[in-house]
Amino acid sequence: MKETYFREIKRFVRFDQGDARRLKQIWPLLAPELDRVVNRFYERLLEHEGARAVLVEGEPQIERLKGSLKVWLREIFSGPFNEAYYRKHQRIGRTHVRVGLPQHYMLTAMNVIRLEIGEILSEAFPDHPRRILHIRSVHKVLDMDLAIMLETYHQALTDALRAHDREENLRLAAAVEQATADLRVEELQARKAKEFLEATIETTGSLVVFLDVAGRIVLFNRRCETTTGYTREEVLGQSWFELFIAEENRPLLSEVFDSVRKGTMPSHYVNPIRTRDGSQRIVAWTNTVLQDPRTGDDVVVAIGHDITELKAAQAKLAEQEAWVTIGRMAASLAHEIRNPLAGIGGAIQTLIPAFGPDSEEVRVGQAILQRVDGLNQLVNDLLLFARPLVLHCIPVTPRVLLNETLQILRNDPEWQRMEVEVTGEWLDRSLPLDPQQIQLALTNLLVNSAQATDGKGRISVSVTGENGQVYITVADSGPGIPPESMAEVFKPFFTTKRRGTGLGLSNTRKIIETHGGSIAAGNQPGGGARFVIRLPVH
Repeated sequence: MKETYFREIKRFVRFDQGDARRLKQIWPLLAPELDRVVNRFYERLLEHEGARAVLVEGEPQIERLKGSLKVWLREIFSGPFNEAYYRKHQRIGRTHVRVGLPQHYMLTAMNVIRLEIGEILSEAFPDHPRRILHIRSVHKVLDMDLAIMLETYHQALTDALRAHDREENLRLAAAVEQATADLRVEELQARKAKEFLEATIETTGSLVVFLDVAGRIVLFNRRCETTTGYTREEVLGQSWFELFIAEENRPLLSEVFDSVRKGTMPSHYVNPIRTRDGSQRIVAWTNTVLQDPRTGDDVVVAIGHDITELKAAQAKLAEQEAWVTIGRMAASLAHEIRNPLAGIGGAIQTLIPAFGPDSEEVRVGQAILQRVDGLNQLVNDLLLFARPLVLHCIPVTPRVLLNETLQILRNDPEWQRMEVEVTGEWLDRSLPLDPQQIQLALTNLLVNSAQATDGKGRISVSVTGENGQVYITVADSGPGIPPESMAEVFKPFFTTKRRGTGLGLSNTRKIIETHGGSIAAGNQPGGGARFVIRLPVH
């Protein structure tokens, strides 16, 4: 069976049941705005003398036609889109021909309806991800009705030409038909290309910004919104430099912008941008200059890639490489120091019994042994820092680890006045940990807390968990961590103690991170330091 004209145009614009469904979904939003669309339609139509000449009956005729337009709008959003629909809308086109409405008024008036409906949908779905699909369905149904009406004009023209000179007019009609078809295809192709470009810009993982010659934002895609925290409505028309560039960087980057616009500088550039929350993101830009076909003005097109995490990873890798070198040197020094220390300690322990218990020699010897023990601890810390950590994990509970650690610490006289509270619903949760290493990490934290309170304060330890993670929080009643030291506490060899090695917290972080966890330092609102260890349950 030969395909009908209506089926052909439906197939051509790819109008399907999904489009029909979306049109029905749109109607409840459009119905309250129907008068707005209709009134705007006739306002534009009556601006033209040729259109007014057709409406010879004046206001009564216009009111009747407004009612007919409302019925027509209701039908294009409700369907059904069958041959009966086609025949009815074909009669509407014939009426336009019969009353002598010029074809170009019908075409431009249809565009008024298209724009008004598009504006209503943009207001209703400002950021809706499916807005493009709804607007595309509207374009399709209006294109179908436009094709139906164009066919009626074409048919009328063909009949008139046939009556005048059949053979010549048939050739002319074929040319008109082909031109109409080509125009229809070109219009659809142009619209599809525009929609594809808009969708690509919106869904790309890159930042896309268009700036006019004054540096004002004329396009700001969705990735820009998620990266900066600003919506496009907030930034369009605003100065890029005032919104996103720190004041001290604006003069230099304004010069770069002018150079890019003039084509005197490479198109690639890296600079930080400021986000809504005040943080900075580092972006690598590729820039080009295009001409706006509507105005003829130059537009700078900037496509950016957020490389903040890449820069941070590179910095961390460089830091790790530096610490590997230091670690090797530390391991070598530790090896050279340990043997002489053992000899010194052994010699002093041998000499002490030769003197009286209250003699000056015994006091000096004991002081030397304390210094030797301190140096041995430094050597142990250096070796732990320098060597790769190999874990021997077994199932163990936080309660067991904390009890054993505190039992050892409480044997120290300096701990006699310390108050320690251990709480938490995850104390008895079995975790795959290396007990020796985790106890060392806990010892470092607890000893730091005790030293921060001069051995007479309060330490609270809580063990909680959620989302497959366990959290061990160690908080004390000391003075807390100075703000200027907060970023340094986990760095090797950083210490605020008179005799500290500066490796305790560094090694603690190494132990926790080797277990697949993390550790964070901070201060409590009421005072005192707080360290939070995060460890995976599995």
